[in-house]
Amino acid sequence: MLKTIKKTFVLIFFLFFCFLKPLNAIAIQSLGVIINEIAWMGTEKSYNDEWLELYNNSSLEADLKGWKIKSANSKFSIELVGKIAPKGFFILERTDDQSLSEVSADLIYKGALSNSGEHIELLNNENQLIDEVNCENGWFAGNNETKQTMERKNPLGQGNDKNNWQTSKNTGGTPKKNNVAEENKTNDENGKIDGEENRVLAPTTSFEHPPRVYINELLPSPEGPDKENEWIEIFNEGDDFNLSGWQITDVLGKTQIYSFPQKTIIKNNDFLVLPGSLTKITLNNDGDSVLLISPDGETIDSVSFKKPPQGKSYSKINKEWVWSSLPTPGKQNTLSDLKKNNYNASSSVDSLGPKEPTNSIRTKKLASVYQAVPKFNFSFILLVAFSLSVFFGMFFILFKKRLFL
Repeated sequence: MLKTIKKTFVLIFFLFFCFLKPLNAIAIQSLGVIINEIAWMGTEKSYNDEWLELYNNSSLEADLKGWKIKSANSKFSIELVGKIAPKGFFILERTDDQSLSEVSADLIYKGALSNSGEHIELLNNENQLIDEVNCENGWFAGNNETKQTMERKNPLGQGNDKNNWQTSKNTGGTPKKNNVAEENKTNDENGKIDGEENRVLAPTTSFEHPPRVYINELLPSPEGPDKENEWIEIFNEGDDFNLSGWQITDVLGKTQIYSFPQKTIIKNNDFLVLPGSLTKITLNNDGDSVLLISPDGETIDSVSFKKPPQGKSYSKINKEWVWSSLPTPGKQNTLSDLKKNNYNASSSVDSLGPKEPTNSIRTKKLASVYQAVPKFNFSFILLVAFSLSVFFGMFFILFKKRLFL
């Protein structure tokens, strides 16, 4: 009997930890190791000095052992080894470590990319397709004459989306650095927003104090066409803030990234309403997430929702998100309909957060960008494993004592 219990105990743990392996693969896949930059044209030094860059957009270290980068026609194949730190880069250099003088290669490979284009696939150690860039009919971006690389705009966006790639701003690209967002060419010529002259504030890329700009309200399922009637509202409870180079994006379905143009200022205690007709962001009606991202790629704020009720806005009140039947774009969020949302309506109105400002700004033109993703709670899996081990261990000890009483 004791032998049977021992065998059962060992079998349960074996099956559980076998199950952990595919879960970890799913975590890496969903969080995103992606192809981030391609120097298919080589460098100024030599056209043979091709290189590629991977990026790990997750909060987990990614082990690339057994992974592969290959062309769809199998003429080009690289066996990967090594690890990528969370939010880290991984450089692959062709033939030797001389392609890039300013950074060291993480992996040396053999093979060549065709200047006419390639269909590149990234496969994990179980041969699952993690990312792909289909440029079989020609590279999406990059310049062979000036040796400017092909850079990915948004790590969350599709690799096969031509609009998610850009030609690097400078010759040689940005190896082991965040890709530089394209400059918006549709800024107001007079530099005004609703007739008000913009003051010149430096774009904020590093923070002595955390920014106090956040997503405040959104309407994901309006009555009428989504593309025309959806909107996202952000609020600034800090000092006047320059949003130049910042981005806002959705996560699920066909994602759209949106960069704020130069001289986009949001004043203290003011709202900025971003209509879908302007941002081109259409939120998924089965549930979605919205991210507010700084120029260096850091997610400053985010909000996720499940299937939204039609005509109701998702409003932030007392640091909680609730559905409201009274959308308030550009105004203070209200307590309307909170009883139906099981919200504690005993809070005072004065503590509801942002007040309606005397002057609410709107941007006329905005447009392009960058990333982040939901976190996979792998620690929860480990906690479950530990709990099971304690449970079965105690069960075995008690059962053994009972047999020999």
